Formats: sequence, C-alpha cells, structure tokens
Amino acid sequence: MSRLLLEIGTEAIPAGYLPPALAALRTAATDALSAARLPAGEVRVLGTPKRLVLEVEDLASGQPDRVREVTGPRADVAFRDGKPTAAAEGFARKNGVAVESLERVTTEKGEFLLARVQETGRPAVEVLPDLLTGAVAGLPWPKTMVWNPTRYRFPRPVRWVVCLLDEAVLPLEVGGLPAGRASRGHALLGPGPVEVAGAGDLSGVLEDRGVLLDPERRRRIIADGLEREAATLGGRLVPDPGLLDEVVFLVEHPQVLSGRFDAEFARLPREVVVTAMRAHQRYFAVESEAGELQPYFLVVADGAWDDPGQVVAGNERVLRARLSDARFYWDVDRRTGLDRLAEALGGIVWLEAVGTLADKAERVARLVERLGTQWFAADWPSLRKPILRATRLAKADLASEMIKDGKEFTGLQGTIGARYAESAGEPESLSRALIEQYLPRGAGDPLPATAGGTLLAFADRLDTVAGCWAAGFVPTGSQDPYALRRAANGMVRMLLEKELHASLAAEVAAAVEGLPASVQRDGLAEEVLGFLADRTAYFLRERGMRYDVVEAVLAADADDPLDALARAGALTALRESEALERLVVGFKRAANILKGIDESALPDPASVDWKAADPAEAALHRAVARIGKALPEAREGKDYAAMLGLLLELREPIDVFFDKVLVMSEDPAERARRLALLAEARGLFAHFFDPARIVIEGEGAS
Repeated sequence: MSRLLLEIGTEAIPAGYLPPALAALRTAATDALSAARLPAGEVRVLGTPKRLVLEVEDLASGQPDRVREVTGPRADVAFRDGKPTAAAEGFARKNGVAVESLERVTTEKGEFLLARVQETGRPAVEVLPDLLTGAVAGLPWPKTMVWNPTRYRFPRPVRWVVCLLDEAVLPLEVGGLPAGRASRGHALLGPGPVEVAGAGDLSGVLEDRGVLLDPERRRRIIADGLEREAATLGGRLVPDPGLLDEVVFLVEHPQVLSGRFDAEFARLPREVVVTAMRAHQRYFAVESEAGELQPYFLVVADGAWDDPGQVVAGNERVLRARLSDARFYWDVDRRTGLDRLAEALGGIVWLEAVGTLADKAERVARLVERLGTQWFAADWPSLRKPILRATRLAKADLASEMIKDGKEFTGLQGTIGARYAESAGEPESLSRALIEQYLPRGAGDPLPATAGGTLLAFADRLDTVAGCWAAGFVPTGSQDPYALRRAANGMVRMLLEKELHASLAAEVAAAVEGLPASVQRDGLAEEVLGFLADRTAYFLRERGMRYDVVEAVLAADADDPLDALARAGALTALRESEALERLVVGFKRAANILKGIDESALPDPASVDWKAADPAEAALHRAVARIGKALPEAREGKDYAAMLGLLLELREPIDVFFDKVLVMSEDPAERARRLALLAEARGLFAHFFDPARIVIEGEGAS
C-alpha cells in the first residue's frame, strides 16, 4: 500500500474560500478514487492561506484486473446460417476477443451477443495524474482569476506543486507548473524552498519551517491563546465564532497578541467599537466580568516574536485611526439628529420605479397603522403615536455619516439608529423598534419582541416585496438580489410563531395601492400573493406537514398563514384514517362528475321537493343541510377539528348515495337535482381544504 501527497502552493487565498474548497477536494478525490477502482484508506485535507493539501493513506498500488461484460448486436443479426456476419466480427474485433468466445444472452428485447472483456488494471502512477488534476480543476471557487500562458483559472496564482506517491514524484501539472518535491516554508520563519522526501513527510518538514499545516491545530492554538490573553488583561474574550473561523485561514503560524486603545473611545456604542476592530483588522474584543467593553483588543499575528512591541504598536495605530473616524461620524450624526436625518431620506432613491426612502417610510407608516389596529386593537390608542414616530425614523440612520457610503459600519443599520435615539433621550420602546425592524435577519434569528418592532418589521418587508416586484426585481432560481425570499420568510415566521392573523390579500392590496401611480398594477397583487403562498407552504412543510396536506389547505385558502397552519394540523391528525380516505374518494368522484357542469344553471337545493327523491338522495340532502348549519359556528371559532369531524359525517351518506343513485339520470330534472346536491356538498369544504389534493395510496395524485 502507498501514501499519496498533493500540495498546491499559492499566493494568499481569501479565508472564506478555503474551508468549502478543502471539503470539496476531499469529496472529489474520494469519489474519483472510487470511480477509478483505486482502493484507499483515509483521505485527509489540510491547508493554510497559501496551500491546499491532500493526503491519502493506504492507497492501492494499482487497479485490480476485471472482466467487463459488453452487450453487442442481436444474435439473429450477428449470425446467419450458423456463420458470423460482419456485425459479429466487428463487435469481437472492437472488444479484442475472438468470435468463438462470444456468448449469447437472452433479455426482454430478445437474444443478443455478449463479450467478456478481460481488462488489466493500470498502475496507480498512471491513473493518478489525470485523476488529481481533474479533482483540482473542478473545485468550486466563488471567484477565480485567469493568469499565465495556460489561461488556468484559480482564485490566486499557483506558485508551486508537490505531488508524491511514496517517494516518487508524479508527472502532473497544475496551472502550467509541473509537480516536484519542493515546497516552501513560512515567509518569515522559514522562507524559501524545502525538499519533501516522501508523501508522509510534509507536515513535519513544514513545521520545522514555521508552518502549522493542520487547521484544527491552528484553531486550538488561537482559541487557547485568546482566552489566556484576555484573562491576563483581567477580562474575558467576547466570543466571535465567525471571526475565529476566518483567522484560522489567515495565518500559517498563529500568535495571539494584545493591544489597547484610548479609553476615550469607550463612550462610543459598543457595537461601533467592536465593528471597527473586527471589520478590517480582524481584532477580537475583551469585556469585563460584568460585560463592559474593555479598552483592549486581541490580534492573531502570523509569525513568532519574543518582543512583539513593534507589531502591537502598528496595530494600535491602525485601530486608533479607525476609531477616530467612528467618533467623528458619531459626533456629526448626533449633532444632526434623527429628525433631520429622516428628512434627508427624501434625497435618497430606494428604487427608481417606486421612489425615495422617504416615500418608502410613508408607505410603511400607512401599513403599520392598518396592522396596528388589527393586531394590537386594545392598546393601539396609546401605542399609535410612538410607533408611528419610530416608523418615520426607522431608516434615518441610512442617511447618517456612520452608515452611508458603504463604510464598515453599514451592517449596523438599525442598531446605530437606536443608539442615536437613546443619546437623544427618545423612549426605550422607540430604540427597540429601530433594532427589531431588521429581525429576523436569518432562519435562526429571534423575532421582534415588541409591538412596534413587530409592526415595523412586517410592514417594511411587505412594502419591500411589493416594491421590488413592481420594479421588476423578481427572484428567479438562485438569483434573489434583494433577498425577497428572506423577507417573505420573515413575514410568514412572524405570523406563525407570534400567532398573528392577517389577510394577505388585503394587506398586499394595501401595499400595492400605496405604490406610485406610475407603477403597473395589472396582476401585481396576484403575483405577490402567489409568492407569499409559496413561502407559507415551505414553512408548513418545515413543521412536518405532508406535501399533499399543505397543497390541500392552501388550495382552499392561502390568505391567512396562521389559519392555514391550524387547518393543516387538524387534517394531519386524521390524515392516515380510513374515514378521511373514504371521504376523499367520494369527494373526488363528485368533483369528477361536476367537471364541465354550469353550476349556476342548477336548481337551488332549498327549492327542491326532496319528498320525491330517492331515499339515499334525501338522506344525503338531510346530512348536507344539517352539517351546513353546524359548520359556521365551528368556522367562526376556528375549531377545525370540529369542522373536520362534521365533514367526516358526510362519508356514509355519500357512499350510499353513489351506491344507490345514478347521478346522470336520463330525467333532466332528476339529473339537475342530484348535481345540485353534489355541488352543495362540495361547497361545504370551501376555505378548509381541497380533498382533490389529498393523495390516496394506490391511486396516485389527483
């Protein structure tokens, strides 16, 4: 058994590119070895910003021999009068076997020739070069560059390639560079080329030259160093798992150092200071045991210094400049004030087709007022004024020096507005609403906790979806530049998890109506409603509802997601019952009979003399009439379990009706009466679920 090593040395690759690339390299190599019939043991990937490494243990020295069965022409074509034809001879010649060795095999399509082709396995040294270059070429990079005469695509230029099978160099090229055994050490601690004798030697050779090849080892060193250094400073590390993931792939030899910044910057909001440290310099923050931010930072340097004072001083100078900029923005914006910043929104175009950010704020305010009177009716008189003020100030920080122009603090929108509000003495409820308007940012984020935050978050997303749709920014496939799916997901989550009822048709109509008169409205509301229904279906399925149950309840009524959830829950509880399946079968039979029937021309069942009807027909009419009277009370109380129980009482009279009665009678009056009865029975399911969407095992989808 052999060991395989592949190292691709590059200029520094962005940290975020490397973990997915290494995972993809491992998968690609494992799959390729399996497809090439080269048995192997552990396939391991390692890497730093400047190298990707693949190591394979216990690799077979070559492919095993095998017999491959190849099916050829039909036997009656290949042989005539017992003699081989040109077809048989050509087939034998193509596969390198004698005509006499050809066998016959019988299939469903007839008798065919079969050749058993003996294949001698190739040595690994012949198979691996193409296999490895193919695996590397197929790596999924977010962005690549084209460079050198070979026009090779890679995120950064390839500078060296090492590829060894045990002690032998494999003949392959990556980016026009031939593989050898010369790697390179750390740029500061062990610069220059270094020879790698065998496939198992790279980690040791590189460690002697200052490179720690294993990302998990670097992570442990960094994590321990951060905790230790923070404790030395008398505080504790502010956890930042995402930043830790990043710095692991920013260094080849980590050393955690600490520095400090002027305490005067501590009067800035905590989020501003932490963002200034994190955004460009990748510094970690330190806080006290009480959770107060301390005037220190931790930096993960790439190298090793006995006296790192000069390195720390350089980082302190950089951070001081960043924090000075932040303090300038903070002071200017506070002097301006949120009200004047909100006025400036009139000069910032949100979407050309639908107006400025000030226009958007006014539309959102109207939607907030509509929803506030529905969701918080009892408290709305006292909530109205502060919530509407929060709504009109919600986007004010987008005009601030801190946020505008794409600075590193852009991600703090909402939070910065809240901090300006606090410094101006605005009530806490307003500040919280400004922060909560962006919740949830993702699938795992918390929802807004306050009435103001809930109203603002929902209304703003509704206006965003309607406005972007009107402007033509419709999500397609993986393209969703305005994150409309995320916005709609947040809306549906709020309705379901906060148990809020809303008529999406009414609210979407209001949002569309609020758009500028120049917007083309034809079909706009219907498209947005369809989009929201898709998002509702997604969340119902996420809660474990069967796809046909989801389709059934949304086909009947998708207007209120919380109501749809309740209906789906009631239906799910009886989904596997025989009673429901029998009812569904009967309903589908009725629906098929009613296809193409003009129901408006049918008689009103209330005007029919049912005394002359067949007993089974009259029994169904009585059941329909009784259930029709009982359903409204259950529907009003949204007691869908009770509604379903009532509807299940139709099962027996419908079964008997179809057994005893010919619906399409030759008597026109009789036929019309029976069709009217079926139509009335089907109408009882309106706004609950569409039984035609329920799939009964053995019959397929209807």
